[in-house]
Amino acid sequence: MRWLIVILCSVGFSYGITAQTNPTRQTQCDFLKNIKFRSGKDTIVIKAILHDIIEAPPRLITLKKSPRSIYKYKFGSEIVFQPENCTKKYSAPLLDAAYDNHFLNSANLGITVYLTCVVFNEYFDNNGMPDLIVINVAPKVQEHIAGQQTSNFLTNLHFKNGVDTVVLKANYRGIFKQDAGLIMNDLEKKHFLIANQYDYGIAIELPEYSKEFISPYHFKNAKEYSLLKKQPEGTIAYLTCVVFKGYYSYNEPFFIVNKFGLNNPNK
Repeated sequence: MRWLIVILCSVGFSYGITAQTNPTRQTQCDFLKNIKFRSGKDTIVIKAILHDIIEAPPRLITLKKSPRSIYKYKFGSEIVFQPENCTKKYSAPLLDAAYDNHFLNSANLGITVYLTCVVFNEYFDNNGMPDLIVINVAPKVQEHIAGQQTSNFLTNLHFKNGVDTVVLKANYRGIFKQDAGLIMNDLEKKHFLIANQYDYGIAIELPEYSKEFISPYHFKNAKEYSLLKKQPEGTIAYLTCVVFKGYYSYNEPFFIVNKFGLNNPNK
């Protein structure tokens, strides 16, 4: 068995795109470098990690030079994302139509998405990049994000029939009620599990990697739930985890907890 020590830290974002009038200049993230403005705007697709959806008061985006355009639509939320080959996170207004009846919810944070964005050259953010709005989001639950650092704690995997099993020595942080997301539903279609049974998440710490991990878990009975619930934060737990080939959450291999214990299973 492979042993690792596990940490919980909150994910934040360092930067948001807001409309201001600054001169254009190049930034370290170049996902907007090949824009070709026609009539003051361009449409691009950005491959990124979905980090958050933030509800915000509706606002009307208008352009002085484009009285009849998409920017007059209302935007009632912001989407936080990390583009491929970029270490920074960004936020941008999300068109209400893209948010309504969509998969955008907390159960799907961390997956790979393709963002269709309209970029316009009338406003610029604090780093001199053209402002943009997101008009569509398409999920890709089995795509890896290039150029992103990962924890590398699940690199020594040997998949058989699409899965591998590892045991993690973890610092327990808590349990949370959660819904099944797109990854779990996709795994159910391939007969790996029953998605709605995994209605809790176990939060664990990996001190070496400074990453947050909340992994889906299915409690077998009320006694098992009570046992873990009463454990103080920081209790050492041994988690038997199933890792699925080709699925990623926050660019890490996606895994569920199959079994937990408070004693070392190898002793």
